[in-house]
Amino acid sequence: MTEMISVREVAVRWNITERRVATLCKNGRIAGAKKQDNRWLIPTDTQKPADQRLKTLNMDMLQHYNTVRIHSHCGYESPDQYEADFGNVCLRNHRDW
Repeated sequence: MTEMISVREVAVRWNITERRVATLCKNGRIAGAKKQDNRWLIPTDTQKPADQRLKTLNMDMLQHYNTVRIHSHCGYESPDQYEADFGNVCLRNHRDW
């Protein structure tokens, strides 16, 4: 028979909260978990399930978001266009000295 451990021990092993472990048990995400009285018992060899709460971003969306966020300070110009405009402003200001 497989050795069983408590929610607290699993939480320490997996570096998550006891509440999260109990939720995973309740939702049937931990294989072999059994409720005895009012406590969950989990097999010692059970692996931590993947976190389905995390959403992956489409790389195109991420690229667009970063481009917009990074270039929002310059009116959303391309880096080359911004450097060209900024360089012209600097040259004009330098000539006025």
